[in-house]
Order: sequence, then structure tokens, then C-alpha cells
Amino acid sequence: MSGYDLIGFIYKTFEVLLSPSTLYPNLNSLEQLGLIKARNCGRKRAYKLTSKGDSLCHSLSLEYMKITSKVESLRKES
Repeated sequence: MSGYDLIGFIYKTFEVLLSPSTLYPNLNSLEQLGLIKARNCGRKRAYKLTSKGDSLCHSLSLEYMKITSKVESLRKES
């Protein structure tokens, strides 16, 4: 995905509109951490998760599921 595509995806998914001045420094940080890799595609840069980034996303997803499961069980108790 390009940065422009990511802005659209985030808006459609979370209803949060990021500005390019917010998104691109974060993409740069993620790339420096080895979580994403960028490549030039004509005038755009395309970003893709690395295996390290994919592993982190998987771990965070599992933690998110644990938290939401716990919250749901707490709701049922009250």
C-alpha cells in the first residue's frame, strides 16, 4: 500500500483522518525498526510488512483478543 492508500484505509476502517505529516514520519519510524519495508513504485512508495512486522501484528492481535474476551466476560458478570 502507498501512504495515500493507507490514509484511505485508516479512514474507512477507523473513521480517523490522518494527515500526511502525521503518517509519513510514523512510516519512516516503522521502517527504521524493521517492521515495514518500502519500495519505489513509480512516483509512489509502497509499504509492506516485514516478517518481523507480521509477527508483531500477530502478537498484538492475540493480546487484543485476550483483552476483549476479558472485557466481555466482565460485562456478562455485571
